[in-house]
Amino acid sequence: MPVGRQRIAMFIDYDNVDQRVRQRGVDRVVRAVLQQMPEDALPAGTEVLARLYGGWYDQHRLSPAARALERDIGGSFPSAVSLSTLGHRIRVSAELALALSISPAAELMNTYRVRGAPSSLRPRRYPFTGCARSEDGCPLRGTYELLGRKRCPEPECSARLRNVIMQPQQKLVDTMLTADLLYAAMRRPTTVIVASNDDDLWPAIHSAVNLGTTVHHVHPRAGRRTPEVYRSTVGRNYHQYSF
Repeated sequence: MPVGRQRIAMFIDYDNVDQRVRQRGVDRVVRAVLQQMPEDALPAGTEVLARLYGGWYDQHRLSPAARALERDIGGSFPSAVSLSTLGHRIRVSAELALALSISPAAELMNTYRVRGAPSSLRPRRYPFTGCARSEDGCPLRGTYELLGRKRCPEPECSARLRNVIMQPQQKLVDTMLTADLLYAAMRRPTTVIVASNDDDLWPAIHSAVNLGTTVHHVHPRAGRRTPEVYRSTVGRNYHQYSF
């Protein structure tokens, strides 16, 4: 490898990124993350591989969102990226994280799942606080009865709560990102970029820093910061930024 060249892994928890940024495409998301980096973190010759984490498989098929992202990635990467913070370009590639870095041929299926309403879902006491029409019939009364009975309040209707409310879920995503981050850290002391607001990733970030990895942690929502109770447990190899 030429002197001064480094390869940096970028791990992006894609649903954590502000929707307004995501709507502008993967290239804009990657650039927004890289734009946070100080100049000395991306020297000339740097190559970045951005891995996007999300619920990409609906059972054994790529979800429509995943297919759209693959088309976007195919049309935008690899690319030579020029940033206002740098006096040079860096080479950037991107991919969906469909498998673990340690085992790239074994794609993990069923990471996007649709569930019904949580069984713990309960309505507050009726009439609701602040309701302006509790006396003459609140339009939310039907919602109250639906949540309380778990079925439509009309006797002749067979609709159940599970037919009305859906709960899309991602599975394995946080642990995939965690496993990839630790794999990168254990292979050799390195530099990684993590874009996520999720505190559940902190144990992996903490471990990577203590393994000698420099972690640039980008919070992809404005104003977010790592709680000081966590931040105080790592040293100078941890850096954080926010959009």
